[in-house]
Amino acid sequence: MRKLKVLVAIFVFVAIFAGAFTIMTSQPVEARKCCWVMVCTVNPPIVCWEECRPCPPLFP
Repeated sequence: MRKLKVLVAIFVFVAIFAGAFTIMTSQPVEARKCCWVMVCTVNPPIVCWEECRPCPPLFP
């Protein structure tokens, strides 16, 4: 029973360490506004659909 407790304690320690490492090393994310654009095929059959693309900057 004591070996099982030690094994569980080691597993918990590794899980906490891995979670902290993942949180500390992740890059901050900046969300960009989404602009819906119409995309169409060039060759027949002509099919169109809307896609969400990042909006261009207002002041380049």
